[in-house]
Amino acid sequence: MTKAKPYSTDRNLLHISFEGGILENTWNEPSKDMFVMSVAPEDAPDRPTYIEVGFKQGNPVSVNGERLSPATLLARLNTLGGRNGVGRVDIVENRYVGMKSRGSTRHPAGRSSEWRTRPWSRSPWTGK
Repeated sequence: MTKAKPYSTDRNLLHISFEGGILENTWNEPSKDMFVMSVAPEDAPDRPTYIEVGFKQGNPVSVNGERLSPATLLARLNTLGGRNGVGRVDIVENRYVGMKSRGSTRHPAGRSSEWRTRPWSRSPWTGK
């Protein structure tokens, strides 16, 4: 966290997330500089963008008929989804250690594909 960016950031191939700092107050909207992987819905195209994700044995393997490596597939879906404002999520987590934390996540690729229902993508929750 810095004075210019009063929140923490975690980025990997699938997503970028922000938490802490100014986001702990749920009345604060995420700042525009957090949206590095997606445009605001009001800035998205007025016409839909259609994509087709191909699967083999339950794993995504292609986008619009083009077979891609996993890393390239994620990058392509992040680009396509991000251009359309896909994958913007604000959450409040109930952490295992007994605290709640608000996060703001961008993951266009994860929301552009149904693979998030696979067991490996599920997180254990406390149920509280």
